[in-house]
Amino acid sequence: FCVDRGVIPAMASRGLVGLLRTAASAAALRRGGRVHPSLPAATADHDHAHIFQAKRRASSSAGICESSGLRFFTARSRPMAESASCFAVAERLHQFVVADGVSLAGDSGASMAAFCAGQLPRQVSGAFAASASSQPPPTPKAPGAPRAIEFRSDGSFSSGEEPPEVLEVAKRWSSALTDGFMVCDQAAEAKGLKGGCSALFCVVAKSGVYVASVGVSRAVAGVKQGAEMSYDEVSRPHDPSSPGGPPTRMLGGFGSATQGALPDVVRLQHSSAERVVVLASQSLWAQGTEPPLRCAAEALATGLNPAEELLRGREEDAVSMVLVVPARIEGKLPAHDQ
Repeated sequence: FCVDRGVIPAMASRGLVGLLRTAASAAALRRGGRVHPSLPAATADHDHAHIFQAKRRASSSAGICESSGLRFFTARSRPMAESASCFAVAERLHQFVVADGVSLAGDSGASMAAFCAGQLPRQVSGAFAASASSQPPPTPKAPGAPRAIEFRSDGSFSSGEEPPEVLEVAKRWSSALTDGFMVCDQAAEAKGLKGGCSALFCVVAKSGVYVASVGVSRAVAGVKQGAEMSYDEVSRPHDPSSPGGPPTRMLGGFGSATQGALPDVVRLQHSSAERVVVLASQSLWAQGTEPPLRCAAEALATGLNPAEELLRGREEDAVSMVLVVPARIEGKLPAHDQ
């Protein structure tokens, strides 16, 4: 996978890719591609993820998951030297991360954000592979797309019944996302990293679109229905309990008033229409959840990079990522146990 605190080269399928080979391989990840010769290779602190530095004031890029046709767009408002935010793309795994540093005790959280963006795809994939290898693969028993599910803290669902095999794999993904965030948080503490970070993690699987969130970054998903677009917020901001304080939940923030890194996980059914998912830093949502989604949809309709349009004219530190999930994408994704 490719971790970017500057810019992912256009058509990032030629960049660094993380590949979960099989469930039996216990989350073995293979990296491919080349590092741009003008940029330094990653250090061990980033666990083999490569950091691309940007020299421009702002940068954007676009790519596609070749196996499914899912398109992704990324942008940042500031170059690496001025930014505490980053994103990561593991396109063959259909996994996407946005991480925003949280300043604590003089530390901007930039190192924490970069570390977590690199770790989350590895840890979530590893947790899911471990769960899949210890249980028999689910066998489809009924056609039809799964419904939207939001996982409560006790592991129960807020929506109706679904085919047993879909419920089973949904529980595995929920558990893998939770475990991945917690292991990432523990690894950051073991490394002695300071500061904290908000994080959004989206994975597009056969059983649905999952978004795990912690901190104050936000995510919204929309589907166009005729001339209108219906949308749902798929993150739950953990706003500070007092003005100027840290988020009530985030990655890192060790020794602060934060209450840990347990993420909220939301799952959406696949749609018979194209879906747009916006993952972005907190500042982009000051006017509510609808304007950024509408801006992204309008940019797509006119052939512009929607992530770049979301940041147009902004000076504050921010990153944005827009995913365009094709209609009925489940038919092009790996089996439930992969």
